[in-house]
Amino acid sequence: MGVGGFSVNELAARMRRSASFRLLCATLLGQAIAALLTPVLTRLVTPADLGAFSPFLSAAGILLPVMSLRYEWAIPIARTDSDAARLVQISVGLLVGFSLVLLVLAGITAFPTERAPANVSLILLFAPMAFVMGAVQVLSGWVLRVSAFDALAKARVSNATLVISGQILLALALPGPLALALGLVLGQALAFLPICLLARRQLRSHLAISAPSVTDVLREHRRFPQFSAPSSLINSIGVETPILLSILLLGPAFTGHLALALRIVAIPGVLAAGSLAQTFYAEAARQVREEPMRLRSFYRRSLLRFVPIGLAVLLIGLLCPWLFPLVFGAEWALAGQIALWLSVAACSSISLGTISCLEYLGRQGLNLFWNTGRLLAVVVSMLVTYQLTNDGVWMVAVLSVTSAAWYPVLYLLNEFALSRANKVETIEG
Repeated sequence: MGVGGFSVNELAARMRRSASFRLLCATLLGQAIAALLTPVLTRLVTPADLGAFSPFLSAAGILLPVMSLRYEWAIPIARTDSDAARLVQISVGLLVGFSLVLLVLAGITAFPTERAPANVSLILLFAPMAFVMGAVQVLSGWVLRVSAFDALAKARVSNATLVISGQILLALALPGPLALALGLVLGQALAFLPICLLARRQLRSHLAISAPSVTDVLREHRRFPQFSAPSSLINSIGVETPILLSILLLGPAFTGHLALALRIVAIPGVLAAGSLAQTFYAEAARQVREEPMRLRSFYRRSLLRFVPIGLAVLLIGLLCPWLFPLVFGAEWALAGQIALWLSVAACSSISLGTISCLEYLGRQGLNLFWNTGRLLAVVVSMLVTYQLTNDGVWMVAVLSVTSAAWYPVLYLLNEFALSRANKVETIEG
C-alpha cells in the first residue's frame, strides 16, 4: 500500500531523512550562535579562567555514566513504551540520589577550608552541573524513543544560545570560572525544560497503563550497569584525561588553551553526533527489534556520511594557528597550535567513532575492551611525552596521533559484532 505514489517504507525513509535534516539545521544554528558569541566570551575570560573551570566540567563528564548506571541507553530499545517509561523513572531516581551525595560531599569539601568565595561556589555548583548534564542524556533517550525530533531541535538551539549568552552576561559581574559554570547550569536547564514537561506528560500516561515492576526492568536490562556503565566510565575518563592531566602537569593557563581548542575542534563532531548520529541510533534501535539483518548495511552506509566531515575538520585544522589569534584574540594563539594537532584525532573520531552498534547488539564487553585500550593509550602517550619533552604542545600532538590510530579498531569491532549477529540470525531464521 502506498500514499501519494510512495510505499510505506519510502515514506518512513523520507520522514527519517527529514528528521535528520531538521536536527542538523537546529544543531548548525545552535553551533553558529555559539561560534559567533565565543569570541566575545574569550575577551571577557582568560585562559586561566577557562582552565580553572574545565576540570569541574571534565569531572562531571566522567561521573555521568555511573550516575544513572547507563539505563538511559536502554530507553530507545526497550520492548514497550511502558518499559521505556520505567527506565526513565529509574534513571532520574538514580540521578537525584547521586546528585544529593555529590552535594553533601561538595559542602564538606568547600567550607572547612580557606578557599576563595569563587572556588567555594564552583565546588557547590558541581552537583547541579552533573545533574543537569545527566538529565539531558535521559531526556534525549526518551526523545529518541518517541521521535520527538522537533522538540529536540528547539532544545538544541536554545541550549547553545542560552549557555553562551548566559556565560557572557555573568562574566561581566562574576569571576570567570564561576560565570562559566553558572551559565552552563542555567542555560541547559532552561533549554531542556520544555522537553522535560513534554516527557513528564507522556511518562505519566505510560506508567499508568500496565507498567512493569522496577525489579523486572532492572533484571531485563542488567547488562547496562554491568558492562555499559563501566565501559562508559572508562571512555569518559579517556575523553577527559587530557584536561585533568593538563591541569596537574601544566597548570590552568595551558589547560585553558587546551579547553578552548578542544571545544572548537569538537564542534563538527557535535554537529554529526547531534543530528546524523541520533537519527542513526533511532533507526538502529528499530532495526535491532524488527529487521536485524539490515543493520550491517545500514551501519556501513551511515558511516560513509561522516568521512567527509572528518576530512573537512582536518583541513580546517591546518588554518587554526592563524585563525585563533584573529578570532579569539592574541591571548589565545597557543590554542590555535593545539587545535592543529587535535584535528588529527577529531578526523578519525568523527569518521569512525561517531556511531557504533556494539551496545545495541549486546556486545558491551567489546565496547569495554575498546574504551580500556583507548584510556591506556591516552594516559601512556601523555605521560611519556611530557617526561621526554616537558612541552605541552608535543604532548597534545602525540596524544592526538595515538587517539587517531585507535578508532579504526572500533570499526573492526563493529564489523565483527555485526557479522556474528547476522550469522546467528540466519541460523535462527
